[in-house]
Amino acid sequence: MEDFLTTEGAEDGQFPIPEDSLEEVLASSKECDKRAKSDMACDHIWDYLEGRAFVPQFNSSTCLVFDEDKFESGHISDENEAKVKDFCGPREVSRNDLLTVKLSDAARTHILT
Repeated sequence: MEDFLTTEGAEDGQFPIPEDSLEEVLASSKECDKRAKSDMACDHIWDYLEGRAFVPQFNSSTCLVFDEDKFESGHISDENEAKVKDFCGPREVSRNDLLTVKLSDAARTHILT
């Protein structure tokens, strides 16, 4: 993350970091704590990423499947549907076409972990 931010977060990068939060964002990229009241809170980098990237809302029970035919035609073959069910098991399969379009159009996607 630190390498990405020093390159793409630079003033001439693809996703410049605002000068008023530059120091905090770079510090969070090296080490951060998930506690908001911490001196090393991760909030700085999360806020930056949410403002500069598409951040899809899903969790560990979501199964993302990228099917070329589904993306291009809006339909998935019976064969691929069976593969999806086998691969995803009990997890919820993401069928959100808007999500697919946003993921393909986004310059940067950040998946919260």
